[in-house]
Amino acid sequence: MILIVLAMDVERNPGPSSDISIFKWNSHSIRNKTEYMMDIADECNILCLAETYLDNNIHTQDILLDNFSPPSEKTRRQLDLENFCFIYRSS
Repeated sequence: MILIVLAMDVERNPGPSSDISIFKWNSHSIRNKTEYMMDIADECNILCLAETYLDNNIHTQDILLDNFSPPSEKTRRQLDLENFCFIYRSS
């Protein structure tokens, strides 16, 4: 690699630049943590939330974030699992 760079006839390519930031959070229920979730969302493109404990008592509109996709309804307790929620920036 050093010889190639020293030859000065090949340009180093670091690959495509990426401005994607991902935040993974073990929320242990997001019911009373939406304000924190909104603060974090300002700094990332993708939110991966584990242990959301989404159920029919938490309405989708209560956890919507501006400029983000709504959480998928499939993340709600289907097999009595603890849930994983994936939300991405839509604009």
